[in-house]
Amino acid sequence: MHIALGCEDGTISILDAKTYATLLRIEGHEEPVSAVAFSPDRTRLVSASDDQTVRIWDVHSGKCVSNALEGHDWPVCAVAFLPDGKSIATGLWNGTVRLWETESGKPIGAPWNARLPVISLAFSPDNTRLISAVVIKEHRRIFKAEEATELPPSSEARCHVLRFPSDGSAAISGLGRRASRHGM
Repeated sequence: MHIALGCEDGTISILDAKTYATLLRIEGHEEPVSAVAFSPDRTRLVSASDDQTVRIWDVHSGKCVSNALEGHDWPVCAVAFLPDGKSIATGLWNGTVRLWETESGKPIGAPWNARLPVISLAFSPDNTRLISAVVIKEHRRIFKAEEATELPPSSEARCHVLRFPSDGSAAISGLGRRASRHGM
């Protein structure tokens, strides 16, 4: 198992999860790395940066395995792989959420607007729902992944981190020392 750290100097460090020893240092972004996510098979890592790019890396070699996902017009703050590993979602500070093909690096469909800065993204295990945490008043947006249809938020609680459990039955969000579970 590995841990990935996105760093202010634009690098990514891959650490051994048991010893915390640095296994690999990846260079490629020109600005701070704001988000990282492992692929479901843990062989690739996607990174987002304030330089408005997203890159996909081989976890073992540190080599970039696709063209940078470019075309973002704001810093990218959140990334997530779909559970099948074939697509990636990106979330921007301007509220834009977009899907990308992992292999080609091409956008899938039109972007969605969460209307507030996106700080976290998570997909349901069945690939049908994408949840985003956004900053300020209305704190959570849930989209049907195939339709980009916004679903009503389950609460107005502020959250910074989102995850679906493996059965997809609920979304789990957290801020600081508090966590909550929201039925889907």
